[in-house]
Amino acid sequence: MKGRSDEMQIVDAHSDYALKTFYDYLNGRKNSLIAHHLPELKKGGVNIEVLTVGGDFDLYPGVKNRDPLTVFQIIDTQLQEIARSQGECILIRKRSDFEVNTQLDTIGFMFAIEGAGMIGNDFSILRNYYRLGLRCVMLTHNENNLLADGCGVKNPQGLTEYGYKFIDEVDELGMVLDVSHISEPSFWDIINNYSDPIIASHSNVRNLCDNVRNLTDEQIKAIAEKKGIIGINFYGGFIDKDMNNVNLERLIDHIDYIRDLVGISYVGIGPDFLNYVEKDFSKEISKSTLSIGIEPEKVGHLEDLREVSSLPNLIKRLRARGYSRDDIRRFMGKNFIQVYKAIFNE
Repeated sequence: MKGRSDEMQIVDAHSDYALKTFYDYLNGRKNSLIAHHLPELKKGGVNIEVLTVGGDFDLYPGVKNRDPLTVFQIIDTQLQEIARSQGECILIRKRSDFEVNTQLDTIGFMFAIEGAGMIGNDFSILRNYYRLGLRCVMLTHNENNLLADGCGVKNPQGLTEYGYKFIDEVDELGMVLDVSHISEPSFWDIINNYSDPIIASHSNVRNLCDNVRNLTDEQIKAIAEKKGIIGINFYGGFIDKDMNNVNLERLIDHIDYIRDLVGISYVGIGPDFLNYVEKDFSKEISKSTLSIGIEPEKVGHLEDLREVSSLPNLIKRLRARGYSRDDIRRFMGKNFIQVYKAIFNE
């Protein structure tokens, strides 16, 4: 991993690769995180990646990531792979781990759940996930559960009684609360009842692409007022409604928009790369709740940003668009690291 700049800390704030790792594990292919994904992260210059280890959605056949026991198994699989990496990567659990990750020139992983339906009202599950390294939490995916409504729900009602108790537990543990996928009523319930910074790990600007998965100006401002951050999503259907306009320049328009509205300190990257899934399961993705409000032909990512190893292409275009060195450093990772460290209890 020599050659990575100490000045540029790149954070990929949302990845489903842990689900692929577990899928491979179930099918007799061990070590895919280290053997296949780690080299791609190195090519992309990534220092930290947030891995989804469960959630309220279906992605890989046979991977029951809605099930609480399966989430424990997915976490265990990642921990085994990290242990076998011979020091090439670490699990980030506390503030000091960010410095350790930089000093050792390793790749740091963080665990997240993309919907907490598997926890429901049994918060002991959440606490045990935390003990195993879970640090980022969404209340729900596009659907509703015992805690809140997702953005795909008709006539959403907002947080439930358990939802309010859940965010108090998240706050007490010092976990990162993620509002991507959540409905607007649930979003505003969180804004009005949660004191810590919040993130939207992989959401774009609704004014540039009218999709319920994207954020309104008022939501963007509310996240910034809480000193949180928005991770830009590279998914085609969240970049522009017109497929002819889905390109790298249009993606950067979303970055420009947030920068101009609230400042560069409140935007980062949450690509949600699915190139590894699309190779075998593109039809399943287009039919799933992952692609809400998106025509099947718009499921994919940008041609020049289809995988994590292509992130240097984004940096080049940001420079060409006039972004300063410091702004690029902030956007590519510094902003997210600052928010994570502000939220963690230790």
